[in-house]
Amino acid sequence: MNKRLASILIIILFFFQITSQGQTVRLRCTEVMPNGDAVIQWNPVLIGTGFYNYTIYFSLVRSGFYTELTVITNITQASYLHVGADANTTPGYYYLIINKNSGPFPTDTLATMLLTGTTTDFEVIDFNWTPLHTPLLAAMHPWYLLYREYPPGTWAVVDSTQDLSLTHHFWACNGNSDTVRFRIGVRDIQTGCISLSNQNGAVLRNLSNRYPPVIDSVSIGPDGKAVVGWEAGLEPDIQGYTIFRVTTTNDSIDYVDGSSATYYRHEDSNPCEGPLRYILLSIDSCGNESPFPFDTSTFQDKPHSTIFLADVAYDPCTMTNTLSWNEYVNFEPPLQGYRIYMSENNGPFQLLETLNPGQTSYTHADLQPNTTYAYYIRAFNQDGLKTSTSCRKEVTTYNSPRPLFMYTRFVSVEDNERVNILFYTDTAAHVQFYRILRSTNAGGPYTETGTVLNQGQEFVSFSDAAADVTVESYYYQVEVVDSCGMASVITNTARTIFLQAEALPDLTNRLSWNAYESWYGRILGYKVYRRLDNSSLTMLADVDSLTLTYSDNVSDLTGTISRITYLVEAYEGSANPLGFQEQSFSNEVLSEQEPKVYLPNAFMPRGLNNTLKPVIVFVGSEGYEFLVYNRWGQLIYRTNDPNDAWNGTYNGEYVPQGVYVYLLRFRNALNQPRQIKGNIAVIY
Repeated sequence: MNKRLASILIIILFFFQITSQGQTVRLRCTEVMPNGDAVIQWNPVLIGTGFYNYTIYFSLVRSGFYTELTVITNITQASYLHVGADANTTPGYYYLIINKNSGPFPTDTLATMLLTGTTTDFEVIDFNWTPLHTPLLAAMHPWYLLYREYPPGTWAVVDSTQDLSLTHHFWACNGNSDTVRFRIGVRDIQTGCISLSNQNGAVLRNLSNRYPPVIDSVSIGPDGKAVVGWEAGLEPDIQGYTIFRVTTTNDSIDYVDGSSATYYRHEDSNPCEGPLRYILLSIDSCGNESPFPFDTSTFQDKPHSTIFLADVAYDPCTMTNTLSWNEYVNFEPPLQGYRIYMSENNGPFQLLETLNPGQTSYTHADLQPNTTYAYYIRAFNQDGLKTSTSCRKEVTTYNSPRPLFMYTRFVSVEDNERVNILFYTDTAAHVQFYRILRSTNAGGPYTETGTVLNQGQEFVSFSDAAADVTVESYYYQVEVVDSCGMASVITNTARTIFLQAEALPDLTNRLSWNAYESWYGRILGYKVYRRLDNSSLTMLADVDSLTLTYSDNVSDLTGTISRITYLVEAYEGSANPLGFQEQSFSNEVLSEQEPKVYLPNAFMPRGLNNTLKPVIVFVGSEGYEFLVYNRWGQLIYRTNDPNDAWNGTYNGEYVPQGVYVYLLRFRNALNQPRQIKGNIAVIY
């Protein structure tokens, strides 16, 4: 009965609020030993204060029922080892009662801390523990400390928290697969003792580098080199970064040492000639490579690209500059837009325009001629803290110059098949192409017969094969189409020479032609040429510029000449201010003189007139055939040579006297077949 009353009295005293002046002893620390025993510590009573003993009480639950562990009568004793406390599996709760002359005084209740930990990847361990006191007492440091033993035998504080849980990432390589042990501790501020939980351990290793570096931006520096910027890695054991150039694959180009490195300048880059894409990864102290930055929804890599501002497209016709560039992607936070900066005549750059994402071209209008405009593009993200800048591109404006002069040097007929045109042009002009115009009348209408692209040549030629030069004369003009698509006719109008021939019965050929038009040096004269059959041309006459006709007496042309053609050449005087002195040829025209054939009606093989041969004029040897038949239709003579004659024999003997039939075949000047048939008398 007395013991029960004593216990009730103790409980009442425990819950009785006493002042701090009356409590001279406090529990300071608890510690769990490796075998589960528990140590409690307190500050002892001063000698001479009427001390009787310390009575220690213990419970497995904070709210009781508490049992007496021991009674200590040594006033100087400041700790007690609770053997068999099993504190490495369950927390225990302790308090002391100090028995003195002035009465019993209970302390605060302290617990042993039970630490538990779980890990799924041997790299990250999650801890939970029971509290030392709720809340921690005022004399205690208000943070729980996480102690770690690694390497073996070396304990150190590695983290702290005010909560009852904590996640710890183990960064060491632990190549020996040592067990890494942990304890939770709370320090008493006044005495310096530390309450320690049980030990909890696992074999931990740094097996991965799980956090990809965050690319800030890829930009172009003032020196025209690509610059990659990123945020420092999250893992504390990062050793450096590998930089990759992204093409069809990720190609390693360099390594940047140091966990705090956040910048790389690509010396061998030339981003002003095209966009360059980059990505990077980090490497930790164990050689683990992080992933590349990636999209968490698609798991695709997220490289960043420089902004490539293409060459400025200047249009002198509209006086505009058009800028175009590639979209910047993978900003975090996302792209907000683009700012276009412009400098005029090497002046300071000023903001020209701000565009939204997706707008990758811009036209700068109302330009001034003979002015240098420089531009660069700067992308910026939504928080405005990240930017990417392009190279600078510039262009000097100008007015599109039209030709100051154009001159047709000649139009001339060639081989009766085409008209050749040669013109002189201003190479300083901006010309797209030349349009060749043709008409049968000086006043038009003119139609296009062809075009010639401008290739920067001073002298430009064109052949018009569609012109029927044997029928009529043609007028030509050259229309210039400049770089703005504007057309103007500024050449002199030139006219071909059309030559006609009339064969008169008196064996003269009358030639007529139109005047050549138009040379700056004027026409000095015309040369008239004649060709007999397939021979070379020979000049017949050189007439003045006002003479446009010529008569050729061909009565003295006998024998086998069947074709007579003519050609006229106009030639320019020396007064052309451009220094040219040209020629122009007409078509080559055929004179259609009728063939002349003379045959006697009799001949005497044994007499003075002893051979028979046609006398021909304007009959050629081509297609020539002379045949003689007797009255029974028998062929007794045949030749294809206009110079051969029949001597009145057949098979080496003279033919009988009588009437014979002849047949003469030939072709006229137009290559048309003709034949003449008649009788011839053989007389002895």
